[in-house]
Amino acid sequence: MVHIKSSNTVIPNEPTPNERYLLSEFDQIKLWNHVSLLYFYKPQNSNSRGCRVVSVIEVMRNSLSQALVPYYPLAGRLHWSEGGRLELHCKAKGVLLLEADSEGTLEDLADFAPTQALKELTPLVDYGSIEEMPLLLVQLTRFRCGGLCVGVAVCRAILDGTATFGFVKSWAKLARGEKLDVLPFLDRFVWKSSGKLTMPCYDHDEFKKLPTSTGFLKSKAGHNNESIACMLKVTKEQMNKLKKMAGEIYNDQNMVKQRPFSRFEVLSAHIWRCACKARYNGDNHQPTRVCIIIDCRKRMNPPLPAGYLGNATLPTVTPLCVFDDLISKPLSYAAGKIREAINKMTDEYIRSALGFIASNTNMDVLRTSFQKPASVEGSDDLGNPNLNIVSWMNMPIHDTDFGWGKPTYMGPGSINSEGKAFNMSSIDIDGSISIPFCLKAAHMDSFMKFFYEDIREVPFPYSKI
Repeated sequence: MVHIKSSNTVIPNEPTPNERYLLSEFDQIKLWNHVSLLYFYKPQNSNSRGCRVVSVIEVMRNSLSQALVPYYPLAGRLHWSEGGRLELHCKAKGVLLLEADSEGTLEDLADFAPTQALKELTPLVDYGSIEEMPLLLVQLTRFRCGGLCVGVAVCRAILDGTATFGFVKSWAKLARGEKLDVLPFLDRFVWKSSGKLTMPCYDHDEFKKLPTSTGFLKSKAGHNNESIACMLKVTKEQMNKLKKMAGEIYNDQNMVKQRPFSRFEVLSAHIWRCACKARYNGDNHQPTRVCIIIDCRKRMNPPLPAGYLGNATLPTVTPLCVFDDLISKPLSYAAGKIREAINKMTDEYIRSALGFIASNTNMDVLRTSFQKPASVEGSDDLGNPNLNIVSWMNMPIHDTDFGWGKPTYMGPGSINSEGKAFNMSSIDIDGSISIPFCLKAAHMDSFMKFFYEDIREVPFPYSKI
């Protein structure tokens, strides 16, 4: 159990600009709830248990106050504008810093799967009024063993993963008494300076409703319909086996050689196939897609500046596929569909997507339209046949040192939607990969079985029709 000891508002330790501006199209499509990140630190020596947490809190508070000077938008507040759009008011209202104690130990958390135990380590957000809601909340929790957890909750409409990790890394640097070598770039509309048109010129499937189940999934047949989270582990040897299995790209006529699939493409394809098998309800023609979040910083021409502070990600989706093809065809078929979704995110396509967002008059509808499957009239949660996969493979998630050494683990504090997965490089130097994943409880055991059996190439028994 976690006990909150104190709660303080932290403001910038120097005067910051008081300004108000509309968020960019990248920001506008994001939900305005918070994403949570957890950094865990082991006791550094035998005296750690006796170290006064107040000194740690003081270091965190003072360095956070310093960080909020260059990162002052984080101390602002959101306000509604016309058409459901969001404005940011930079007025140094501050961020929330909580101090907490846990009766447990780091060992109690086992593999750090994002379960209820981890949710207690993330700050609770009051969504009663968006105008009063802190954009950034931090909870420092000390465990009975002397270990520490830094839980960070940041508003999705303000920062994406790259910007968030950059901020936390800068904050940690200040906590160590060092100076920042990269300052945040605050112009959220710099991508417009190229003069290129941002008119929609593609049919943007990524902003349309995802497919729903064509029939009741297994979870409706008297099984647990709730979602649970697990932590998948893939060793370097297993990853090499999967890459070998997907060594050729499949098309409907023949097998052709192209550049090898990336780890992300292969892992995403493998998760997709196994989820289809676990969710399989006898309908071979069940449609499904994978939604992938793409960082557009280096895909735009010119690229966005280093330290760009804000959202610069957009969703992309695979072509519509059916369970039969994904289950019966080689892993390379699914990996090829993942690659198609990624490769189409060119500068021209990104600008078309931004133009599509700008042309929408009701952002509330667009913001939620592509987040979940389409509803069917008269149905009751028929099920989600899709996946949402995020890559943290190349994020700087393992070197965030506040002065206590590097974290022993870093990952999401919770997963807010069924079918969502994070592909993350492991903190271990053995080349393994960690994958926090959320699925309906009724499907999880089957999914886990297929996930590891498929690496051993055990065939899936089902009837083709």
